[in-house]
Amino acid sequence: MYANRSNTTGFATQTAIESDDEAADTDPNDHSQKATSPILGVDPAGNVTLLWRKRVGTRFDLWTRSFPKAGTDWGAPKLLETSNAHSVDWLSLGVGANGTVIAVWDYETEYDILAAIFR
Repeated sequence: MYANRSNTTGFATQTAIESDDEAADTDPNDHSQKATSPILGVDPAGNVTLLWRKRVGTRFDLWTRSFPKAGTDWGAPKLLETSNAHSVDWLSLGVGANGTVIAVWDYETEYDILAAIFR
């Protein structure tokens, strides 16, 4: 998974956000088993938050990275959840006018909806 951003002089060089190809080694006929499902959110100030699933063995974990408006590069990737029992499924991202970010997801075999709030 790659990201690129534009500024007043054009697009910068693309950045590898997720370069682990293990997800591609699963069932070639089921593309949902390969999907990192990236979601991008931008607050009114121009700060960017990225959320995605990362394949770890037989399941997906939830990760995030941010790019501050005044920054020059993406921040370090951060693991957003810590369950090792099941894959993260159906993730969503909301960004508020004040810069608050809310990530929401569930696990493939559970009926609970989980969330993380961060700035």
